[in-house]
Amino acid sequence: MTPEQRQVKRYVDVVQLVIFLIGVVFILLGINLGVETAWGSVLINVGSDIVVVSLLFFLGRVLLTDTQPDVVNILRGIEKQLLKRFGLFLTRDELNSRQSHGDFIQQARKLYVGGIGLRATRQGYLDHLRDRLDNGAHLRFGVLDPESPDVAFIAEMWNIPAADVANSLRAALSELKQLRTHSESQRSGSVEIRCFRHEPEFSFTLRDPDGPNATLRVQLRVYKVAAASRPAWELRPTDKPWFRVFMQAVEKLWQDSKPCP
Repeated sequence: MTPEQRQVKRYVDVVQLVIFLIGVVFILLGINLGVETAWGSVLINVGSDIVVVSLLFFLGRVLLTDTQPDVVNILRGIEKQLLKRFGLFLTRDELNSRQSHGDFIQQARKLYVGGIGLRATRQGYLDHLRDRLDNGAHLRFGVLDPESPDVAFIAEMWNIPAADVANSLRAALSELKQLRTHSESQRSGSVEIRCFRHEPEFSFTLRDPDGPNATLRVQLRVYKVAAASRPAWELRPTDKPWFRVFMQAVEKLWQDSKPCP
């Protein structure tokens, strides 16, 4: 049922109730005047007819109106909201359906992004990051060290040369350093870059950790599963205890990392 149809239905219900009440008032007035009087008898008869007609009209609507589609739509809506709020995992596309990655970045005053090469953030969102810097935002990036022993493991997992993985990481660092140069030249915002010694178990994007709208997007790194299909969460401070657990893990990753080459 469309919003316009629901509004018409409410109007009809109100009119029907008013008509029913008028019939009841006529009956009560007739009783008050006395059944034996002419006016009393007329009011009772008219009131009774009005009440009967309104009741028949109501029963007809109940019996002839198919309410199942409305019920199904309501239940589907409830199910959708519950899955969004309490679903165990989300895919990357489902996460972005809540808010695109670009919009997520665009609202940040502080942003911390960590993972392997941050390809999802670098491809298509560098302009968003520059805009944040121009507005005074503070950005932190954590990537895997190109010299990490885990580079060989990642290369073996995806059956590609280790040199390709290392070069991809160096390219990521080069792009991030360009952001830092942009910040320094514009004298606006700041960029910090650190290298993880080992492959982190999850990638993440943390927005405004100290603010009331703090949000942490976490995506697990699953063996031989492409990034688009990996399980993900979106956590806020009210999501206890997991928001605090992952926040602490993110901070420990940063503390254990090292300056990038």
